[in-house]
Amino acid sequence: MAQVDSAPLGGAAAGILLLVPVIGAILAVLVPVLATVVWQPTATLAVGAALVLLEQLVLNVLGPRLMSQRLGLPPLLVFFGVLVGGQVGGVWGAVFGIPELAALLACADHFRLRWSCEQPPL
Repeated sequence: MAQVDSAPLGGAAAGILLLVPVIGAILAVLVPVLATVVWQPTATLAVGAALVLLEQLVLNVLGPRLMSQRLGLPPLLVFFGVLVGGQVGGVWGAVFGIPELAALLACADHFRLRWSCEQPPL
């Protein structure tokens, strides 16, 4: 819509940059905005505003909701898993933080049922 010649390449680069935990969101907006500045300067503000709005919607609303539905975790715990995983393990911790949290909660639920005598021991 903004008639930027390198939009597919910029979109692919932005998608890859979103995988970087801390600064990926900023870089994912910066690359397409810079491409818009080079090829279609009049559309820079509209493209930047649309990217920021859509990125916030996807990263803060849609992503945690989908992840929480798939794993059965509340969205706040999904945020917690990403933040703590990123602090403890860096990039790989942020990537694997949510599955680790889901596994820990499944183990805790299993042992809670076993120790509370609601389920006979095997």
